[in-house]
Amino acid sequence: MNGRKYLLALWLSITLYAVSSFTVGPVGIASYEKTRGSLERLRTNMEELKAINHNLEGIMDALRYDSDTIMVYARELGYGAQDERFIRIVGLPGASKRRVAAGQLILYKKPETVSDRFLRVLSLSLGLTLFIVFSVFDYIGKKKRNPSDNFSKDQVFTAL
Repeated sequence: MNGRKYLLALWLSITLYAVSSFTVGPVGIASYEKTRGSLERLRTNMEELKAINHNLEGIMDALRYDSDTIMVYARELGYGAQDERFIRIVGLPGASKRRVAAGQLILYKKPETVSDRFLRVLSLSLGLTLFIVFSVFDYIGKKKRNPSDNFSKDQVFTAL
């Protein structure tokens, strides 16, 4: 029966390490869920960037091949044809500036997890604590069973 207690301490420390590593460790379930959330944000951002790229390609093609589009953009910038004249009124806002968003920068953040080293130390300390507790109980149990090892009051006084 004595050996089983010590094996139980070893088994519990290994089990604690395995379960905690599987749930909150660097490659555990919590880390996986956080990484999966980041992946979804990155995929959404990629789709938005593809839509912006498609829009910009359409504008670029229109500027390359359509002279009317070039004239509209030039007028917005304050240019005109040779036979046109402009009257600028002070105090009025200028022409509308077309700005196309280039997208949003999203960086991957490594998920915060409990370090593997901490989990090892925690499980090892649990195993050692149980080992020490079981050893102390065994020692106390042996002392109670063998009272001859303890000195009686008479033996102490006769020795003095």
